[in-house]
Amino acid sequence: MGYRGAVGVLPEGEENITAKIDGLFNLAQADVGLFEMLDEAAVVGVPEGTALQAAKEAKELFVQVEVLQRVGMERIFGLGGGQESVQESEETHEEPAGEVEATQTTIVTPQLVLDTLLESISVDMSLHESLSRDPASQAQLLESAKATFERAVSLRNNFLSDAPPEVDVEMTLAQFSIYSAPSSPEATQLLEGALAGSSNPSPSLLSIYADHLVESLPLSQSLEVVGPHLERALSTYQRVQALLTNRLSPPKDVPSYQIPLLLSSNLLAQSTVHLLSYHLTQSSNNPSSSLHHLATAHSLALESITVLKSGLALKPSSTSAGLALLRSPPSQEPLSNLSTVLALRSSYFALIRIRIRSADSDEKLQEEKKRFWSVWSALTRAERDSPELRKADLGWWIGEIEEDKVAECVGAEQASKETQWWTSLLA
Repeated sequence: MGYRGAVGVLPEGEENITAKIDGLFNLAQADVGLFEMLDEAAVVGVPEGTALQAAKEAKELFVQVEVLQRVGMERIFGLGGGQESVQESEETHEEPAGEVEATQTTIVTPQLVLDTLLESISVDMSLHESLSRDPASQAQLLESAKATFERAVSLRNNFLSDAPPEVDVEMTLAQFSIYSAPSSPEATQLLEGALAGSSNPSPSLLSIYADHLVESLPLSQSLEVVGPHLERALSTYQRVQALLTNRLSPPKDVPSYQIPLLLSSNLLAQSTVHLLSYHLTQSSNNPSSSLHHLATAHSLALESITVLKSGLALKPSSTSAGLALLRSPPSQEPLSNLSTVLALRSSYFALIRIRIRSADSDEKLQEEKKRFWSVWSALTRAERDSPELRKADLGWWIGEIEEDKVAECVGAEQASKETQWWTSLLA
């Protein structure tokens, strides 16, 4: 509401164009945040359609921002200015000696316009994914994203010839999201080409490449073919983990406050690779290897909870087959923001997914079921312990696992049984 109010009180006029751009951009980003939060079932009691409405408004706002930014940029480049003119105009110019005030010229740079274009593409593709039951709307969104990407390429080539490597990484990721089906050879070539062209690839690019390797696993082929794909994905995830945990030389393009969330997601992705390996090796002549993968998946899922620094963690109980809660030292300030809570949810639900595979009897499955909500309530300090939130969280999780790679690996019958187990938690 604050961003919307700020945009509403801005007076018209060219002298206020920068303030209007900032206001509209901030409002669009707030809409994106709302869409993502609602899309992940983080809240309940919100009218149906609010998430899509927020995303559609964000799309419209980014279009408005781009138009205004190009007007502002035209003042510099339309008069024969180049990159040098941009750099000069960004400097602070002092008044002659004796004057008290100084003035600063604020301009729209090509990089700011490119940022807007990339944000607009991201919204288009998020809406494209959400509207899976509306092929006509999906086609329109895809064409919109392609047109926006073409404008981004033109801007990059004409005005950002000396752009830092991060710009090309963002362009590659946008191109990947638009033009590449997850399992297509073109997607692999695009990402591998971007990695080959970077001497120091970013954690985000490496992570997306590893995700792509998992998503494109040829499960219909033999273990001898699938195995190397999994090993490559796992080694790439481990490379990202090393970058995120390097205290001597932390990644420059990753804010420190994001590292716990990224590290948790990374460990959970590694856990999923081991879970897939567990299922793929079950029918082999090496049962100890299969059980090793399951145990490693369990350990990584536990670690993904610990690294979030929420003030609480889990470990296997020494007195039962359940889980024991650990508290962080009093000196460590616990993180309790919404992003941390949602990451806890991903890690905890994935951990239980692994544990029900370790349960070798109906009795143990029932024990996991009995403990589930009490542990979840304690882990989140009862922040998400209500019937409405329980239903929302389970609905989100069932949507996540119904069509993921593990479900594909075990087959429709086993995946359906697992879904039934999760659904029974609401009984």
